[in-house]
Amino acid sequence: MKIGASRELRFGAGILGLVFLLGALGILGPAWAAADEPSSVTIDGQWTNPVGSNGTPTCLVSVASGDEEQVRYGDDTWPSDGNCPEDVELQSGLGFTGAGVIPFQSETPFALGEFSHYNRSIQADSTLQGVDLAITLGLGGDSVTLYYTFGLNETDNVQCLPQGASPCADVADIVTTTPDQTFVIGNMEYTLEILGFGDPADPNSITNQITTDENAVTMVSLVGRFVPVGLVSIADPSPPIPGAPALILMGLGIVALGGALWYGRRGAFPAEP
Repeated sequence: MKIGASRELRFGAGILGLVFLLGALGILGPAWAAADEPSSVTIDGQWTNPVGSNGTPTCLVSVASGDEEQVRYGDDTWPSDGNCPEDVELQSGLGFTGAGVIPFQSETPFALGEFSHYNRSIQADSTLQGVDLAITLGLGGDSVTLYYTFGLNETDNVQCLPQGASPCADVADIVTTTPDQTFVIGNMEYTLEILGFGDPADPNSITNQITTDENAVTMVSLVGRFVPVGLVSIADPSPPIPGAPALILMGLGIVALGGALWYGRRGAFPAEP
């Protein structure tokens, strides 16, 4: 017996509703895009945003010495003659040499580069108390810059223990270990966490601060790791077609309804009572 049109329509409408439900749940919608992690990353650094105890630090300079970026300050004469030294080796400060090209490994400690702390006998009306290290990561053809704050405790060379084994040692420490900035590789969002100063292969050696005796230099690896933050949705780079998802779902529903009508006319459904 020939099926009634109402039964066919109800079946087709059910199929159409199922299609729209799958679309609403995202089962027929966009999926997470994935991409391989880069095999390597380049690391470079630059000092920026120095903060003094009384305005701009005395005789502040930013210089490049080979591959090392330095921030130096202070007058080498006591009392100050008002003339800043021409040789930065007479000034206190910090230095950083980026590691260059290294393998990219998620959550594995590695050396970002070499950190230097220069302690000199200086005079300063405004001491350098903090400065940002802007670390730039090269990821293929893209780059991202992340900012970390370092502190510097420049002692007054009078009753300056307990820092260090000798009097008048100065202390450099890490104030910001996790930046506000993140970056995306494939479908994963990452940040770069600084773990401290030390040996990346020896977690027990890593510390948040280093101490340098008067008229000495401390050089140590700056250790960090790439940390996943979470998944992100990768947008389709092609321009969207207005109303395309709705048209696709409507088309699928029409096909389902037509199939139900054709199937019913072949006697596949029981007759209406």
